[in-house]
Parts: sequence; structure tokens; C-alpha cells
Amino acid sequence: MKRILYTFIILSTVWFTGCQKDQLDGEIPGQEIPLTFSGRSSNLSLEALSQEVNALHLLIFNEDGTLSQHKQYAGLKDVKPVKLVLGKYTFAYLSNIDEAQISGIEEGKTLEDVTLSLEKDTDGENVLPGSIFAGKSEVVVGEDKTSNAELSRLVGKLDINVEGMKSGVEVKSVTLLGSPEKIRFDGSAVGDPVRLKVPMKEQGQQLEGEAIAFPTCQDTLARLEFQIEVNGEMQNYVVGLKNRVEANKIHTINAKINVSGGLVNVTIEMDVEPWGETVSEDLSVDQRKFVDTLTVKLLMETGSPEDLRQVRALNMHFLKNDGEAHEFSINVDSWNSETLMVWSEDTLVVTHCNQVLQGNYSLVAISLRDSSGMNMYVLQSEVENVIIDSTGSVVIVLPKMKDIAAGDLQAMLEIREALRAANVSMVDNWESDNLNLWHNVHLDENGRVIGIGYQEWEDFLEDYDQVDMTKKASMKANILTRSSEEYPVWSLPESFKNLTALKWFNMGESYGSLAEIPSYMKEMTALEELSVNTDATSLPELPANLIYLNVSSLTLTAIPTHIGNLTKLEGLVFSVPYENDDEEIGDYFPMLSKSRITSADLDFSGLTNLKYLYLVATPSCELPASVWNVTRNVIEFAIAGFRNLQIPSSADFSSIREFSVANENMLPADIERIKSFQVTRLRLYSPVFGKNGLPDWMGQMNSLKSITLDSCGITSIPESFNNLNNLEDLYLPRNPELTGILPAGLLEVYNSGNLYVSASDSPNFSPDGIMLSVDNNLIMAPAEGGIYFVEVRSNAEWTCEVLWAEYVHVALLDGNENVTDSIVGGNGVLTGRGNARLRVTVDPNNPNNYWPERNGDITIHSGRHVAYINVVQKEMLDPVLDVSQSVFTVRSGDTIVFDVTSNMGWNVDVMTISGDGWMDMNMCYGEGNQRLECTVHANQSSVYKIIITDYNQFKSAEVTVNVEPDSGEIPRDSTRIN
Repeated sequence: MKRILYTFIILSTVWFTGCQKDQLDGEIPGQEIPLTFSGRSSNLSLEALSQEVNALHLLIFNEDGTLSQHKQYAGLKDVKPVKLVLGKYTFAYLSNIDEAQISGIEEGKTLEDVTLSLEKDTDGENVLPGSIFAGKSEVVVGEDKTSNAELSRLVGKLDINVEGMKSGVEVKSVTLLGSPEKIRFDGSAVGDPVRLKVPMKEQGQQLEGEAIAFPTCQDTLARLEFQIEVNGEMQNYVVGLKNRVEANKIHTINAKINVSGGLVNVTIEMDVEPWGETVSEDLSVDQRKFVDTLTVKLLMETGSPEDLRQVRALNMHFLKNDGEAHEFSINVDSWNSETLMVWSEDTLVVTHCNQVLQGNYSLVAISLRDSSGMNMYVLQSEVENVIIDSTGSVVIVLPKMKDIAAGDLQAMLEIREALRAANVSMVDNWESDNLNLWHNVHLDENGRVIGIGYQEWEDFLEDYDQVDMTKKASMKANILTRSSEEYPVWSLPESFKNLTALKWFNMGESYGSLAEIPSYMKEMTALEELSVNTDATSLPELPANLIYLNVSSLTLTAIPTHIGNLTKLEGLVFSVPYENDDEEIGDYFPMLSKSRITSADLDFSGLTNLKYLYLVATPSCELPASVWNVTRNVIEFAIAGFRNLQIPSSADFSSIREFSVANENMLPADIERIKSFQVTRLRLYSPVFGKNGLPDWMGQMNSLKSITLDSCGITSIPESFNNLNNLEDLYLPRNPELTGILPAGLLEVYNSGNLYVSASDSPNFSPDGIMLSVDNNLIMAPAEGGIYFVEVRSNAEWTCEVLWAEYVHVALLDGNENVTDSIVGGNGVLTGRGNARLRVTVDPNNPNNYWPERNGDITIHSGRHVAYINVVQKEMLDPVLDVSQSVFTVRSGDTIVFDVTSNMGWNVDVMTISGDGWMDMNMCYGEGNQRLECTVHANQSSVYKIIITDYNQFKSAEVTVNVEPDSGEIPRDSTRIN
């Protein structure tokens, strides 16, 4: 068994793990393994390969196949030899992919667990991958001199040329279909195909585009979807390629568009060839200059009150400035054996025992935490020109945090006291009196408070689709809201009005409910955003400069007239609190009975800047007719409740993207005007809306990407919906009379995987006619295991698999309860047809080691339908953690020995109670029963406490060590010291 020696350095009142430059010194021999590469399989010279490869990941697997190390390099020129103990290893390499897109790289995982996934952009769309390379080599340390890996591309390339455009014919987009969202290390597909938009650009008389993609799924041919506008009408055309997208190949596709009788036809020709330079020479990789150890000396700028001697944990992040994409972090905490932190008067000295590339860096982030885990410092601005040279030593002066304006500090402290008095849970670091550290409290350069809470409106404008603003916070549909008694109610102190620089005050339901909005707020002229939950029945006049107003209330009875005077408003919201944030995606409005607003007397005519309008009132409330005069700039329009809702023919929704209405008496004719505008998301709630069938004009809204028809009384999906070429999501909650299947056109899109349909409350409707359900979605098994039965109800063929649960067995039974087929854990697939009975056997939980509750899933697939059975099993044993001796009295230089008894994994921590010195220990973590040895060193009488805590922090054990200075005697047999 490998033995690693750690040195525990104990100074003042804490300890930190010492710096071990070579953890292989001692009992176990090791060897440095240089890393070399070949580009043969990619048809690249090593020089060309080194130019293409960046963000190189090295995964080192032990002989038993489990992952032991994950190293990262900026590229081939950054690689360094790896030093390992003797043994057999697998080196696996991945490049040109961010760590966030790699899963299965936790300690103990195997190479089969490693998967790569596509990145998503801010709109949630899949992003084309980069030119990802992979390779592996088997290395026997002690026999092999190097690791030599051939790097091959895991992706294929498509060069797409489109011709045939002419007057009135325009290609809007080209999308690749059939490529998976994830692949394994061996390149095999995982999961369902996704849509990948190909960036196209004009080149003379044709369009050209390039896409890099994962190989298409094993049984799925690649397809291209062309979205083409013909004389103002949008048409989609999908054409299959003659074979799959293959890794390490270039697929040249020449497409020609033909239009006849207004209908589009696309013909293609396709050639496939190897990707690369078709050369195989291997060249050496230049090595750049590194320092083996980096020492960072941290000081505070003169006048800073922070005491660096109180720092107990630290994180720093550096970015390289000289045009080279490189970054690194330094972390110091109780478990880090590569970094040492000591104090020298007013200087914090951090020694980082890892190689660092020399160059010019900026310190872009730093976290300093005290013994309680609270943050002590916020970086005011990047520290530039941190020069790391051959000396391996830098000095960084941390800029002083802002001095807080006295009046603002007093106001914020009084707000905190008001929240405490109302038993509102404090957010991170509001316990400190330093406003620089308060979460979601924003300061300007003069130390004035300019923002409290999340800046909702600015983010809404910057990224509309991603943020979805209050839709994801206080605008959920058809949910039971909590009563006001469940919210802590509190009042703003009088000193709040002294925050005269405040620009936004957005304290939602997590901060409780304001008893009222004070009248003096009208005088806070800098205020631009106001978002609050209130128990008031009326609102005072508000600041004239408001751009965004969001009021959530169960008690408010009117939208006051003076709101119409806020002519700068761009976002206006009147809603009610919601119960939770776990509702279905289609949910958007609260139940109409929850609002108390019965009047809205404001004149909208002056609110011409509105971009977002969301109003909830009682069904008896009259909607001001003037609202239809200010819709021209509105991006999202949402009205719930009110009466006599009818959109006049004069209403202009030129900018509209989302249109949502919940009204108990709304008929299709009431909102037909909206068909003339480019709505992308339509949400409707009305029990009578679909009683006579859905209107044909809805099928003319070709811009629609998402439709929600909630409780609309619909009975079928009309044929006119076949014209909705851009539709991606169709939500149909609470329509129990809905029957049948999708019309043929939509069904084709659904079967291609490009349309999501949800109608969970319509038992007689299925998008494709396939019915699939189970009578038990949850199996709660005791630690001893058990046998359970599940009835599958279906009218089609289905498959059954077990995910992440090797302890679950599933058997398919015939009518006589005989087993016809079975699977264990993730091995194998059951196939059945129609109704069937499954026997699920859950093995006992591990009787030898403590395991917490464990979960797994049984999934049943039929077409695009999935039924899940969650299997939850309780733990078998109570956690155990104990030590054989809890107190030692020794001299400096003595070695103490004690046993740890446990059925869990655990960590070792050390605290200094008094004195100073250090400890050499044989391990700082372990699993199960182990023997710990510790040699103690002290220059004076000292007391230390060794704390052993299990990974889940269920149990802990302590050992107190009393140490006297070295007497000069030969160290004693400390196993008998007490």
C-alpha cells in the first residue's frame, strides 16, 4: 500500500498541511514519465497538432481502472513529466474542451464513465463543439520510459455550400440533425440527437458554412434542416445525408435549392475524405519556462483594517496577460497538501508547490476566509502586472476596500436589525458590519449604497431569453400561493431614506414582506428599480425616475392612478407571491382567485416606454382601455384576470415576442388581433377558449416557437397546426377532454425529435398514439432490500433499463408469473410489448461499510415516451467513528500511535489550542479501520487537538495532545504514553 507522509505545520492557533515537493520520497520508488504525442491518426504532424491542441486534460487511471489523477495543461507545449509510483496505469487525453463539459472524472470513476457533452449558449441552445482530440496509452512505471499517445479527433467536420438563392428566396438557417448531445471517450453516442445550428455566410452567389459535430448516433443518419423564406413565407425542408457524420473526417456537402410552384426542394451531393494534412512525422514539443514553487507574499494597502493573521482559508485566481490563454488558481484550506500558508508580521506568505508558467499575470479574484468560514475581503479591482519569473516569488498588495458612507452604513445596519427582529434569515456575510462583504449589497466608488438585491431589470434587457426575469421568480401559473402569515413582515427604518444614492431595491419574498412602502420613498430620486413583496392595501406615490416596478402582494386592492405618472417605466409588474419554484415549465400565472386587486384606474397613455407588462387582478377588475395605446414597444405582454378583455384592431404589437393571457371568459375572437404580429411564445388560460375547437388563425402564426394552452377545454389539435414550422414546445396542461394524436405534419416534427409535447392531464391523448405508464413510480426499499412488482401499461413495444443502480434486478414475467427475461443493474435491456408485469428485486445495502441512502432509476422507453421508476434504499448501518485513545501527554519528538475504528471514509484535521510547532503524520485521510502515527514537535509547552471527521460530517472523534519541549532524552515508545 502506498504510504504518503504529510507534514502538519502548526503556527499560532491553526494548522495547515505542509508543502511536499516530492511525495514519492521514502518507502515507495517512483519514476518520471515524459509525455509524448503522435498526430498520425489525425493526419497531422506533431507541429501542426501542437498548434491545434489546447486545454489538454490528462486522466490517469490505476491498474484497477479507477481514476486517480486529473491534470490540465494549456497545450502540448505546456506538458511536463508525470511522476508516479511503480505500477501499471492508463493515460487518457482529451483536448479542446472545457472541464465543465466533461463528466465522470471524479476520483474512483473509470474510463467508461467519462462522457463529453455539448456546451449551451446563454439562450440554452447547443453550441458546436471544438476540434476535440482524444488518445490513450498504457504505461508500466518501472518498465516504460515514456507515455506515447496518438491523438485522434473525436469529431467530424462539415463544409456546407448552398446555391440556388434568387429573388424572393432566402435561406434563414441551416441546422444539423442527428448529432448526439453527449459522447463517451470511445466516441459512441449517449442520449438523444440534438439540433445544431450551422453558422452560414454569403460568399459570392452562394452561402458557405462550417460545422464541427460529434459523430451521429449509431443508427441515425445525419440530416440537414433548411429554413427558407419564399416570397415572405417560411418553409422548412429536411434532407438526409447519405451516411453518418464520422469522426476525423471532412464531409463536403453541396446543396442546391429549387423552388417550384412556391414549394421548396433541396438536392445535395456529399463527399467524405480524411481530415488533416495526410502527414505522419512526429516532432518534439518545445518546453516553456516554469517555476517549480511559487511564493506569494500578500499585504494589505496602507490604511486597511483587515488583519491577514486571521486568514484560515484562501483562494486566488490568476490570468495570464501576454496574449497567451493560461490561468491557474491557488487554494489553501485544511486538506490542501500542495500549499503552505504562514504569517510574518503584516504579511501572509503562501507557498504553492506546483509548477507555474512564468509570465505576466493579473490577480482577478481572491477569497480570504476566517476560522468561521466567513469571507474577510472583496477584491475591489484586478491587481495587474503580477510578474512570475525565475525567482518564483511575487509580492501582491491588496487594494483597500471602500470606506462606507456613515449614513449609508447606519441605514443598512438598521435594516439588518429590522430583518432580525422579524426572524428573516440572514444572507451570507450580513453578520459582518463591513458592507463591502454583504451579499447583494452594491457600492459605488464613494462607498455609497447603490443597490440592494438582484438587479433584475438590467439583466432582463441584457439577456432576455436567459434571465426570463420575474417569470422564474414570482410569476408561476396555477399554483396555490402561501398566506401572508407565512411571510415574516417587517418595516423599513426611517434611516432608509438616507440611502440617497440607491438605484435599485429588489428584496423579494426571501426577505419576507414589507408592512408598507413608506411615503418618503417618493423623494428617493435616484431609485430606478423597485421590487418588493408587501402586506399593504395601498401604495404611496413613488419616485418619478423608476424604470422597473415589481409589486407582489396578497393584500393590495388597487393599482393606483399615480402609477400612470411614472413615464420612464419600462417594466411594470403587479402579481402575488407564489408557493414554490418547482412548477412545470408551462406554469406562469398564479390562480386568479389569489389577487385582491379590484380596480386599476391608471391612465397608461404616458407609459410609452413599456417593454414588459405583467398584471394580475381579480376577474371583476376593469382593464383600462388605454393599455392598448402603449403596446408598440412591449416585448412581453401578460394579463391575468380582468373582465371584458378584447384587443382592439388598433393595437400595435410590433415588438412583441411573448403574449400571455389568463381570463375565465376569453374567446378566440377576443385576442385574434395578435395573429398579425411575430409572437414567439403564446400562453393562454381560459376554460372556454377551446370549447368550439381551436381557431384556424392560430395555425397561421408561423413565428410561434412555444405554445401553452392551459385549462382551455380543448378536445383535439387542429390540422392548421401543421403550418407551425417553427414550433418547438407545445404544453397542454389541464385539458382532460383532449384526445387523439398530433396532426400529420406536427407528428413528423415530433418523431424527428424537434418538437416537445406535454399533456400530462390528458389520459386519452398521445402525440404519436403511443401510450406508456406504470402503476408505481417510486419504490422505497429498506436496507434489507425486497421484492416489488410494477405494472406496465402500453399499446406498443418498449424497452427497460436500469440506471446507476447495480443493486437493482428487473425481471419480465409472463401470465403465469414465470421469468421470461431479466437484467441486473446497468447490464442489459429488457424488451416487451403491450401490458406487462415487472418484478423488481432490490439487494440489501452494503452490510460491511456505512452507505447513506442510495438512489437509482428504472427507465422504460417507447418511442419518445419515458416512464421512470425511482428506487430509493435506506442505509444499512449506523455510522461509526471512534479512536482508541483520546488523550496523550508527550515530549517534543515523541511519536504517538492510535487506532481509528470506522465504517466510513474520514479526514484528519489539527487545531492548536496553545503554543506553536508542527506534526508529521502518516495520513491526513483514510477509510475504515486505520492506525495513525504522529510525531510531534514543539518549542514550548503546547496543546493540540486532532479532529477526525467523516466525509459526510455525521460523526467526529477527537484526540488531545499535550506536548512539552524536547528534554534531550531519546524518544520513548509513545504507544504506551498516556
